[in-house]
Amino acid sequence: MNNQDYQPAGNRIYLLFFSIPIFLATWWLWNYLYALVIGLGSTALIYVLFVWLPADKVQKNLRKLKFSEAKKTIREVKKQVNKITMTDLKLDLHSAADLAAGLVAGLEKESRHQGKVEENLLPMLNNMLKQIERWLRHQSGKQPLSAEDQEKLLGIMMNYDTLFLKYQEGGIRSDEFLTSLYHTETAMLELGIDIEDLYQGEKGA
Repeated sequence: MNNQDYQPAGNRIYLLFFSIPIFLATWWLWNYLYALVIGLGSTALIYVLFVWLPADKVQKNLRKLKFSEAKKTIREVKKQVNKITMTDLKLDLHSAADLAAGLVAGLEKESRHQGKVEENLLPMLNNMLKQIERWLRHQSGKQPLSAEDQEKLLGIMMNYDTLFLKYQEGGIRSDEFLTSLYHTETAMLELGIDIEDLYQGEKGA
């Protein structure tokens, strides 16, 4: 699923149907300067109403569909991971799936598209699922991998957790989190609570 699958609902033809008659009518009633100002203003208003707002709505719906598909793929990934017998690989992939779920949750809170991170999310999840299924066919003995392919596939799968962690760092803004830390820390220090002493005490316990 990608942006090319959906066309914006906005129709730019409305700009011609409405703006040109408004421009000509204003010119006829007043003069060219009034027509220019009112014509440009009406063009901007019509663009917002008939092009920008519908297109923005389509993009929001498209994002919701992508996130829904991503969640569905993550559930399937976890289901397939449970069939893996190699403990280290299973743990790494479960961790990666949890990080991917956290990434989806973070991206959903963003009001705008988050660029390459958001674009790459669903393709990477689909790749992950295909590779797990291929490993399971190898594990069952039905379609054994060569030693080279086995090593390469293991190397990739055991680094999905790192991949999704990097995606989180690049695709989820931490401004609000850091601001909340600053405000809480300031309030605690004003009340004489030394958070560093408390942290050191917890480590020594």
